[in-house]
Amino acid sequence: GFYDVYRTQASGTGSAERVLHTTLDKWVNDVSRDGGSLLIQVFDLKTVYDLWVLPVGPTAKPDVTLAAGYPETEGQFSPDGRWIAYASRESGRDEVLVSPRSAPTRRLQISVGGGTQPRWSRDGREIFFLTPERRLMAAAVRLHEDTAEVLDTKPLFSNKDFRLGWDPRVRTTYEVSVDGRFLFPLPVDERDARPLVAVVDWAAGLEKR
Repeated sequence: GFYDVYRTQASGTGSAERVLHTTLDKWVNDVSRDGGSLLIQVFDLKTVYDLWVLPVGPTAKPDVTLAAGYPETEGQFSPDGRWIAYASRESGRDEVLVSPRSAPTRRLQISVGGGTQPRWSRDGREIFFLTPERRLMAAAVRLHEDTAEVLDTKPLFSNKDFRLGWDPRVRTTYEVSVDGRFLFPLPVDERDARPLVAVVDWAAGLEKR
């Protein structure tokens, strides 16, 4: 069937509770800092990838926040929950945009020349994202009531192992820690690893009787 959204205890005890069931595939992008809302990415054949906001509650209904005829993916709540940063392919390539949650059509483009995997700084004053060249960028932003502006954008560092792409099943390849540092995986060569050798058509060498 379709992917649904479930909730369970982080301790692993108890059973999982389904919080959203629809006839569309969906993935959880983010949880608001107060735990009151989920930001969900939904695949619809008519509007491709959309972003829904789902309040957490037994009778809550999702709000279709961003839905167009092009992919809108990788949504992230701002620390105060009032803004959403996401990747849009309206221009034909992924770009990072930001919109107020109360007025999602009022959007501001953050990246120039391509951008994916947006993440907020803990104080909400910066938006980080990856470029097609696998460079991590930091955009300083100023947020007003329902408008925003980019003050400055600068590169931080590059990593050839950053994974790109907007498939929602490919999770972001980095995260921002509470103290402002970045967490991301790096492949490690195992010096003592032995190669695997596959022998095909091995039966041809057997003596026939």
